[in-house]
Amino acid sequence: MEEETTKICPICGSADLYYEAGGSIGFVYHCKNCGHVSSFVVDANAEMAQTIRAEYAKKEGAE
Repeated sequence: MEEETTKICPICGSADLYYEAGGSIGFVYHCKNCGHVSSFVVDANAEMAQTIRAEYAKKEGAE
């Protein structure tokens, strides 16, 4: 049985991403939550996504 994963932002863990650009060089994603723009996204299961979100929340609370 294959585990369900979702593409999420590697910075904040949000799945609210959209394609900024794409084509022969690959896709560039833009996170609507934190504004991060990158070709790198994480294919995460629910547990990994929650861990990234918790770490981001801690960092945001510390600043």
